[in-house]
Amino acid sequence: ITDGKTGTLVIWEKIDRLLKDYQRDGAKKTALKKILENLRFHFAMVYQRFLDPQYTETPITIYLNDVPVEPWDPFCLAETETTCTGHQVVRAELPEGGFSQFTLNAYVLPRKEKFSSLEAYSKANINNDMQGFYIYRENRLLHYGDWGAIRRKDPHFSLARVELSFDHTLDEAFNVD
Repeated sequence: ITDGKTGTLVIWEKIDRLLKDYQRDGAKKTALKKILENLRFHFAMVYQRFLDPQYTETPITIYLNDVPVEPWDPFCLAETETTCTGHQVVRAELPEGGFSQFTLNAYVLPRKEKFSSLEAYSKANINNDMQGFYIYRENRLLHYGDWGAIRRKDPHFSLARVELSFDHTLDEAFNVD
């Protein structure tokens, strides 16, 4: 953090422990590169709504090895062919009395040929592992990429993604600890 700005600095040292199973230097470099790619994507996905000016007036910046992390939108809202197939605000009664609410939005992503570019299609990460529910608590992604007990993953649903968003008032109802 420089120029009098505030923030948090995380320094990860002695990562050689992550690479102890790799004997050759080339294999270690490849493994480390993959670990960093996965970490970058994890940050981009979990903190997307804090990174993306579309969701917040004061976006944060996360750097990984001095390179800013770009937000990843699982719903591809910038794509004109993305379809919102349902929007519902659900009112929930709280156990201690009173009410809260959560939001459900269902999206169908475009097929490959309907994306604005091949790069946009590639960034969408369309595969079986990414279909299903994306559960957000106060804009932070908690869980993604499955249908829970509702259904099994199916290649025919690889374009389907459902957003479930709630705030802290529903922590107990959703078993958030």
